[in-house]
Amino acid sequence: MCGGHIGFAGRAIAACAAVLALGGPAFQGPEAQGSVRFAVIGDIGGSVPGEPRPAIVAELVNRLKVWNPDFIVTVGDNNHTAGSDYDANVGQHFHEYIGNYQGTYGAGSPTNRFFPALGNHDYSAGITAYLNYFTLPGNERYYDFTAGAAHFFIINSQSEPDGTTGTSPQAQWLQGAMSQSTAPWNFVFLHNSPYTSSARYPGTTGMRWSYRAWGADNVFSGHVHVYERLLVDGLRYFVAGVFGETVSGFNTPVPGSEFRYGNDYGFMVVDVGGTSTTFRFVNLAGAVVEAYTQSVAPNEWASAGGGSYNLAGNWTLGRCPSAPDAVAEFRRSLTGPVTVDSPVILGALNLQSPGGSVLSGGAGIRLETTGPAAVIAAQGGNHEIATPLQMTADTGISVLDNALTLSGALDDSRGKSLTKSGAGTLIVTGPQDYGPGTVFDILDGTVFLNSDAGAAAVLNLAVSVTSASTANLGTTQHLAALALAGGAKANLVAGHDKVLVTTALGIVVVGGVPTSRLDLADNAMIVDYDDPAASPLQDIRRWIASGYNGKQWDASGIVSTTAAGNPFTVGLGYAQNDLLSPKDRYSVFAGQDVDLTTVLVKYTYLGDVNLDGKVDDNDVTILVLNYDRGSVSTHTWLEGDVSRYDGKIDDNDVTALVLNYGSGWKAGMGGPLGEMSGAVPEPATLALLALGGLGILVRRKRN
Repeated sequence: MCGGHIGFAGRAIAACAAVLALGGPAFQGPEAQGSVRFAVIGDIGGSVPGEPRPAIVAELVNRLKVWNPDFIVTVGDNNHTAGSDYDANVGQHFHEYIGNYQGTYGAGSPTNRFFPALGNHDYSAGITAYLNYFTLPGNERYYDFTAGAAHFFIINSQSEPDGTTGTSPQAQWLQGAMSQSTAPWNFVFLHNSPYTSSARYPGTTGMRWSYRAWGADNVFSGHVHVYERLLVDGLRYFVAGVFGETVSGFNTPVPGSEFRYGNDYGFMVVDVGGTSTTFRFVNLAGAVVEAYTQSVAPNEWASAGGGSYNLAGNWTLGRCPSAPDAVAEFRRSLTGPVTVDSPVILGALNLQSPGGSVLSGGAGIRLETTGPAAVIAAQGGNHEIATPLQMTADTGISVLDNALTLSGALDDSRGKSLTKSGAGTLIVTGPQDYGPGTVFDILDGTVFLNSDAGAAAVLNLAVSVTSASTANLGTTQHLAALALAGGAKANLVAGHDKVLVTTALGIVVVGGVPTSRLDLADNAMIVDYDDPAASPLQDIRRWIASGYNGKQWDASGIVSTTAAGNPFTVGLGYAQNDLLSPKDRYSVFAGQDVDLTTVLVKYTYLGDVNLDGKVDDNDVTILVLNYDRGSVSTHTWLEGDVSRYDGKIDDNDVTALVLNYGSGWKAGMGGPLGEMSGAVPEPATLALLALGGLGILVRRKRN
């Protein structure tokens, strides 16, 4: 429960929570695979003596650096003067971004953070100076790199030896490179604008390649000295060629022109996230003229059948979603499993196939996001993720209806929080590995933990169950904590073979009455606490007494719905290990290693005081020694309160013990499996019981 109070039995544990890779010099952004900010500049005004606008360029540089971009991409005309002085025109202003910097204006960057495109003015004196000055990937005329959630493609719209037509070797390279991209965003940069409303030049028709069909999300260009945003055939274009050269103004807007600004110089600042990107244009005064946010287009599974997840042709965008923040959508009906053949990275996985879906294969999915949490959402069918899952981010799992099964290995060794929402059912059957401090909040619906969330001495997962939610523990569980909010339920599924091992058990108590319920059925529980002075024994006694509810075992607290079927014979016995007599203390209980600071709970016979699974002379001795005809109401089971959980040791407890004397179970840790033996107490035992009875008579006479 978040925002409320849970009484904890056991340890005090908070159980509620709600590279950039280049084909050349490597660049590490501030967060490799994370969100990035970059600037776009174009048509850089000259800064050498005699140029008309060096002060304007200097002011633009100052305005740009206020935004502290991780790197800079240009759309050409990096050297607008007649000569070839790149150091004066570029290095003077951006040397700290340039890798392998050999200029005279200061230190360069350890890794390249300046990525230019070629423009017509870069060719004015030949491109040798350009190629000598910059150290770029590939052939340096056109190249690509990735940063965070985006893949960047810089192409050459000038005198390119590999051609500039839509079918040229350069274009074929772009098409092939984008088909291999797994990033949520694909950005293309070039000098000549394919579309523009500029009064200076019309759009360059020869550069109207099939960018969108090949997988581009946006195209950036310059050459014309304006800022413009256009939407043409479903693809958004930006024109930004106003970093110091004369502003040219506009003619009549061309079809698709959405925003135009030709009043001043400026540059773009782009913030890339996994699911959305914000594009800003900032003018010479430092004002944000436009801020436009675009969401990533959904990448849906396109095949009606199954197939390889990693095959680009199986996806609507022509590329396999695999990158931090990437989103994979499954909406079509599937006739077979989708196989993860190579490792995949996702920020969100949406499973909405009407007939259900299965993601199989051993390569696995890593959940990684720059946002607050990764997401798995299931709806409309029964879905299964059989491939391994690795959490590197907090993860929300929404199951709106039906069921989602996680049958692959679940690796949350980094301790990222998990949250289950939705009215549907989440079933975990695969191996689980959690780091210390991991919290699993169950906000809605039902969760089945059918594999152990821990192991002996590995209790890392804290499970929090909120109101009206249910956690079903289908096997022995080792948990750091189990916290049940008001109205919440947890069930250790019946089977005579399970143990709940935890360091803290939390049940909401209002006005002294438990408001949540833990059903142990015919199983056992171990609460391993740290502080000998803070034993949870009395809390557990009260919670069991509440659940007992006059033999009904149907109230809130700790219950055994199995015992409700035979309430005169069986119930939940409990003891604090170090309070048992030395000969009765456990080092192994219900198959689990235990120490003295543990409270032990077990489905057993009424009268089994020492929890050894049978009612015999040892139990008789303990009860008789503590018999006081109910004058004290704070006794526990291990003292002899073995019938009504009322804190008293009286005739009712004697009766329960006598009725069950000789009862025991067969081999195994489960509930009482043996038949009533019909054994008759030995003479010595009869003497003890008689002595107890005599004590009763004596006290009655005195009264």
